[in-house]
Amino acid sequence: MKSIPATQLRTANALGLIVAISILFAPLSSAAQEKERRIYQADSLGNIRYNKPSWTVQSDGRVIETNQYGEKMHHRQQYKIIGDQIVATDVVGNPQWHKPRFNQK
Repeated sequence: MKSIPATQLRTANALGLIVAISILFAPLSSAAQEKERRIYQADSLGNIRYNKPSWTVQSDGRVIETNQYGEKMHHRQQYKIIGDQIVATDVVGNPQWHKPRFNQK
C-alpha cells in the first residue's frame, strides 16, 4: 500500500477548508447582492451596453455610478431617491439641496 506525502495531505485539507468557507459565506454574499439593483445603458435597439458605465441602486435608495467591471465609483456624483425625487448627494450620502433634482414618473 502506498502512503500519501504530507504536502499532498496539507493541500487537500486546505482545499477542503476553502470549499467549506465558501459554502458558509455564499448565502451572505448573495443576500448583499439582492439588496442592490443595477441600471444599465442601452443603445437605440435596446441592447444593453455593458462597456458603458451603469448605476447601482442600493437598498437605502442611494444611486452610485459603477464602471464596466462592477466597481462602484464613489468619487463621481451620487444620488439618493427621497420620496418621488432623485436628489444629488455628497460622498457620505447627505443631500445637496442646492443642486438640480429630478422627479420620478
